[in-house]
Amino acid sequence: TWCTINEPWTQCVLGFCFGSHAPGRSGAPGVEPYLAGHHMLLAHAEAVAAFRVGGFQGRIAMVLNTEWYEAQDPENPADQAAKERALAWGGLG
Repeated sequence: TWCTINEPWTQCVLGFCFGSHAPGRSGAPGVEPYLAGHHMLLAHAEAVAAFRVGGFQGRIAMVLNTEWYEAQDPENPADQAAKERALAWGGLG
């Protein structure tokens, strides 16, 4: 298995929205993370095309990061509901 880009969310959001990761930008959080993501998708597509044209064998993909949540108190309905909301927000619910 080959990977083209590792955890693009981390690079887009932490690098171009909050500025806590390289390149440390946070001046246009409503624009730059989306531009970064767009260009990462373009780069991924180019890498996949080169992979296929080059006759390489195997699978190729991006490495996507995900989050998992647990209720602080599994017996507490409010904690369970908070966990479910968090998982649904992250696309895992």
